[in-house]
Amino acid sequence: MKRSGKDNIDSRHELSNDFVRMLSDDWQQNGKAALEKVREKTPDRYCELVAKVVPKEMLIAADCSPAAPNEPKTSKDIADRLLADIGMSHPSDQDRERALQAYDTLIASLEYIRDQALN
Repeated sequence: MKRSGKDNIDSRHELSNDFVRMLSDDWQQNGKAALEKVREKTPDRYCELVAKVVPKEMLIAADCSPAAPNEPKTSKDIADRLLADIGMSHPSDQDRERALQAYDTLIASLEYIRDQALN
């Protein structure tokens, strides 16, 4: 039986959410120790990681000026902005959480595309 496109998208979305959730759990448990090992054993890779994770613009902006008044400051603000951009004006906490998960998945996908292009 042929699966519909919607089922495929839902399955990929569920898989992505599960992966991001497991990655987050693993990071909570092991992230600090992993960073310490990278910093101690390969400081050049540690610096490279910082450069990849924290955009230059963010570092420069943090050094130069306070956040603009209309810029989101919290994850709730970011989720509200993302959902408002698609016409959702009164999201629930669950909607916000799902929006942030989708955003994380999008960023991870874009970083993968970038990394593939660089290699």
